[in-house]
Amino acid sequence: EGLVAAHPEDAALRMRLALILLEINDLENARAQLERIVAQDPANERAKYLLGLTCLELDDFPQAERFMTEFAGRPGEFEAAPGFLAAALNRQG
Repeated sequence: EGLVAAHPEDAALRMRLALILLEINDLENARAQLERIVAQDPANERAKYLLGLTCLELDDFPQAERFMTEFAGRPGEFEAAPGFLAAALNRQG
């Protein structure tokens, strides 16, 4: 975290920290890092995807939907996103 504080605009470094935080299940802090990445680079699809998944894990369905619906109907790395969102919304109620 000290490196990120010293280099706050380094999105790659911030992503590494977010991935570590996700790995240790520190979802709130991972979310904060991913939100910073998306704020700095709104076109960063990997960060938006991970942020959407993190929001799902935190049961923040409106935010998860915000980040994951843009992947609907698109083939590729993130094509499972709408399915994850639909499954979570079904669990919710």
